Amino acid sequence: MRRILFGVLFFLTGCTAVFDNPKLDYQWRLNSIGYKSGNDFDGNSCAMDYCKGKVYYNFAQDLVEIDYHPDSSAYNIMVGLCIDRSDTLTIDFTMYNEQHQTDPSFVPNGADHSIRNPEDILENIRKCGMETLCESFGIDILDNKHMVLSNNKVVLSFDRW
Repeated sequence: MRRILFGVLFFLTGCTAVFDNPKLDYQWRLNSIGYKSGNDFDGNSCAMDYCKGKVYYNFAQDLVEIDYHPDSSAYNIMVGLCIDRSDTLTIDFTMYNEQHQTDPSFVPNGADHSIRNPEDILENIRKCGMETLCESFGIDILDNKHMVLSNNKVVLSFDRW
């Protein structure tokens, strides 16, 4: 009985140590992108872009996966690195500038909707609130239901999904 109890405690302790920030580690639906200048990244007049149901950010430990659904029949998956410094979150896709873009084994879960070309990644993440392949955001709100990230150009508003 002690061995079983010890095994369960060891397993639970190991699982809790996996995620540094349990509030962040989950799937988040991007509700809106607020452009502070009143223009989107392409210079078009746009104070707010509502994207409910089109963009999901998935955080797990040091990884982020952005699922972008431009319409009901298509979706794109982009996997990058995430650095959580408690008040700042850096999302980094610059690894795609390396060999991974030509390595067919570098496909998350074998998904054929994964994007690995840096130009395609950039084109898609610009529609998901990031202007460059590596962006840092201040964590303005992070609780069990809502998250707001911002930098000098955008405010991203999320609901836990």
